[in-house]
Amino acid sequence: MKFEAAVFHIKLRTFVFVIVCLLTLLSPSRALGQKASSLLPICVNRKCGYIDRSGRIIVEPRFDLATEFSEGYGSVRIDLKWGYVDERGRMALAPQFTKAGRFSDGLAGVVNGDLRGFMDKTGQILFTVPFELPGEFSEGLSPGWDENHRWGYVDKTGKVVIPLQFDFAFPFQGGLARIELSGKTGYIDKRGTLVIPAQFDDGRDFFDGMAWIHTQRGSGYIDRAGRSAAKVQSGGDEVRAHGDFSEGLACVAVGNKRGFINKVGEIVIKPVFDGCGRFQEGFGSVGINQKWGYINRAGKFVIKPQFIFADVFSGGIAQVETEDGFGYINTTGKYIWKPSR
Repeated sequence: MKFEAAVFHIKLRTFVFVIVCLLTLLSPSRALGQKASSLLPICVNRKCGYIDRSGRIIVEPRFDLATEFSEGYGSVRIDLKWGYVDERGRMALAPQFTKAGRFSDGLAGVVNGDLRGFMDKTGQILFTVPFELPGEFSEGLSPGWDENHRWGYVDKTGKVVIPLQFDFAFPFQGGLARIELSGKTGYIDKRGTLVIPAQFDDGRDFFDGMAWIHTQRGSGYIDRAGRSAAKVQSGGDEVRAHGDFSEGLACVAVGNKRGFINKVGEIVIKPVFDGCGRFQEGFGSVGINQKWGYINRAGKFVIKPQFIFADVFSGGIAQVETEDGFGYINTTGKYIWKPSR
């Protein structure tokens, strides 16, 4: 994995291993303003549990895997079966599922033998879906694929409302969803209409009203109408769009260094870093000399580079990784949970 890309992959490394990577892929990205989780997953001696935001253990580490909380529940695995714990640390739904997704819009996608469907928070299966693996609801729709690897969307009754026709489909955000068709990336609305044609070699979801895209001519940003946006004012240097916009800033590459631009394309944080993630809650994760730390919007380090990974802050807490494992820090850089595995 390239050093500069590390931050974009951190969610695939946070206590959720290969068996749930596809469920994570179908989850909406952690968005600005999303409510911070009340409990945080930890692992000690290869067993996982949860702490509260002060670092106090609420659920003793006894599970094989534990995922991030969503809508008051976290999915946990014991002996290859998945269940759910609630915010009080109680086992709300006993381990019984082959796969279990996060709750979103009040529903969670589960697989149990031949059953593939969505359940409510009481554990009642409300409807089944014609998908190999249920995704996650966002804005009333959920993506998924069939045995022919064609992707589409169902509504909250289980009805296929956007036919299975895409090579890949992602959750809706702000009324648009990213899809892949014939090897190209485009964006659809909730009627399934391609409002931004599938013309890009690669693309990401919209953040801060802009999406990163890549074509043979290079990388850049588009707005929600598909128009070129945030054209970089480089002063003659070659500048490449690199990261997603967040809090009005996005990571760019200038040569082999990284900095940040604003929404009009001005370089506002000089490219002096080896890698950069995105800003959240006023902190931007950046890497230098193979270590990650955090800067403020002036480009000054507020938490020195010391981590292998540094995730975004959410509710004043960020997950980090060191050689000893994963831990959590507050905005002063103090650990509320020291790294462990």
